[in-house]
Amino acid sequence: MKNLLGGNEVGVSMSSAVYSFERQTKRLLSLYAGQDHLPSATSKRLPKIKQRKSVISKMNKLGERMDCLAQSIREHVSLSPKITETVKGKLSLGAKILQVGGLEKIFKQKFSVKDDEKLLNVCQCYLSTTAGPIAGLLFISTDKIAFCSERSIKFLSPTGKLLRIYYKVSIPTSKTMKAKESENREKPSQKYIQVITEDDFEFWFMGFLNHQKTLRYLHHAISMSLSPKLTETVKGKLSLGAKILQVGGLEKIFKQNFSVNDDEKLLSVCQCYLSTTAGPIAGLLFISTEKIAFRSERSIKFLSPTGKLLRMYYKVSIPISKTMKAKESENREKPSQKYIQVITEDDFEFWFMGFLNHQKTLRYLHHAISMSISPKLTETVKGKLSLGAKILQVGGLEKIFKQKFSVRDDEKLLKVSQCYLSTTAGPIAGLLFISTDKIAFCSKRSIKLSSPTGKSLRIRYKVSIPISKINKAKECGNMEKPSQKYIQLVTEDDYEFWFMGLSPKLTETLKGKLSLGAKILQVGGLEKIFRQKFSVRDDEKLLNVSQCYLSTTAGPIAGLLFISTDKIAFCSERSIKLLSPTGKLLRIYYKVTIPISKIMKAKESKNMQKPSQKYIQVITEDDFEFWFMGFLNHQKTLRYLQQAISSSSNLNCSSDWLWHPANTANINAGSCD
Repeated sequence: MKNLLGGNEVGVSMSSAVYSFERQTKRLLSLYAGQDHLPSATSKRLPKIKQRKSVISKMNKLGERMDCLAQSIREHVSLSPKITETVKGKLSLGAKILQVGGLEKIFKQKFSVKDDEKLLNVCQCYLSTTAGPIAGLLFISTDKIAFCSERSIKFLSPTGKLLRIYYKVSIPTSKTMKAKESENREKPSQKYIQVITEDDFEFWFMGFLNHQKTLRYLHHAISMSLSPKLTETVKGKLSLGAKILQVGGLEKIFKQNFSVNDDEKLLSVCQCYLSTTAGPIAGLLFISTEKIAFRSERSIKFLSPTGKLLRMYYKVSIPISKTMKAKESENREKPSQKYIQVITEDDFEFWFMGFLNHQKTLRYLHHAISMSISPKLTETVKGKLSLGAKILQVGGLEKIFKQKFSVRDDEKLLKVSQCYLSTTAGPIAGLLFISTDKIAFCSKRSIKLSSPTGKSLRIRYKVSIPISKINKAKECGNMEKPSQKYIQLVTEDDYEFWFMGLSPKLTETLKGKLSLGAKILQVGGLEKIFRQKFSVRDDEKLLNVSQCYLSTTAGPIAGLLFISTDKIAFCSERSIKLLSPTGKLLRIYYKVTIPISKIMKAKESKNMQKPSQKYIQVITEDDFEFWFMGFLNHQKTLRYLQQAISSSSNLNCSSDWLWHPANTANINAGSCD
């Protein structure tokens, strides 16, 4: 009985088949070895000798093929525990094939087959499992790679009943990444076929009579599955293009699918894939000044809590303010395949791939993220300014230390620094006090807590560690960001406290605030600073001083705003670098002086995006505008401004107002009678 798998006989005893191949090979080798001892021939017998050599060469090649086939049969048979069982299995399989009506019918009986699906190849092999190799049939079709065991296998049901079922595996060719040949390291002649899916599952097939032929069919089936994918992709692109035209452009699609602020601008849109646990999803990636948003091209099926089947678009929205970084990555197996990895502040990762130009998209992402840093920095600086104001109100850092903690009479404060204390709820900003007796930390802001009765309380987060209880203090670095340093304190009872700063820039800002407080104390008060920095009349009175920011084309500048009976004056906290006409680098303070008599009005304004963020707009008679922001109490400052302007309107004065920009050039703006 001939086997329908590939023309090799199944019903013949395998041991006799191998023996016959070996005898034939040995005979051919003996003929080949004896050809050098043929008697010398005359010219008439030469063609016959050549013909004999040609026949021997062909028979020798046939012998080599027989050797390969014999080796394959040995491997195929050796995987089974007993040859008798193997032969029985082959005979019973052949009988089943005849009973059913052919291999194609077996394929359709065992697996769900599509109408247009074609069976390409069938072969006998073994599937490697953790319980050992299982003999069966490997079906290769245009749609799947399927395996079914020759025999039923015993299984225990959940109720403990013994069941016999066929071991089946079905791998869609669309989900198959590659099929490759492998070999046994101990036995290089023993070949395997390794099938790897897109989600990194591996299937090992072995014991083929002709593994190369099977491998060719596998490669053909996998390559065929790429065409439908490409067709679907092209269809998707065309339908997407039609939708874009129907809606009226990409910007309208963005506004339809996501909540968009009035001043939010769309920077870039590109087609890509979002990697998910269920596989990559094709869609559009929108990059705006506020968010990174993704929407799938097609609606996806979901089951509702009630069990109803729903179809909805897969959407993701990541606020730019919550995005830590966006970086390029690549597939290790396919370095040409590039990804863009977006990481949020809470360590969520989003992987986007399949870009036509990933570098262009990455540039837009970096641009959007860099734009979002300014508001964060403004909030941070506001916090620092409020802290500086509190320090001034209380009367210095030492008084704050004595107010917040119990201090001994002989205890000395050695150092105070601004930092963050790491907690399970996240880092908390505050002041770190180091004294001769303790290390103490107090949060800048009060924190909400629920009392045992359920009432909401606001208290300062405080930590006090006695120096005598500290075992060690050491510096540590962040593995991902070596420039980011921590200070780790370990107590005798193995408690650990981690103190850190967000960035070197922030550290410099903190230093600036502390140095400003130190300067005020050294000079002898705010009034003396005012007289040092600006020309002051004898009868001029200082009404108010506040910390704020002056808006400039180069960005906001932190400093002090002085309001007197004669002028509004601003001086930066730090000196600013400038190049002189000779090319020399200079450091000077940024100063502005506006005579009260030249001010037309001062009014309150607000940020359209963040209504809670207030500005004070000062407009002069010649339509110059100055914007001040970041006040701790803008209404109080505004009242002082309006009071100064109204009192000067009753006076008949003649004065010049001076504006001292970064180059300290005085500009005469005119006078009034």
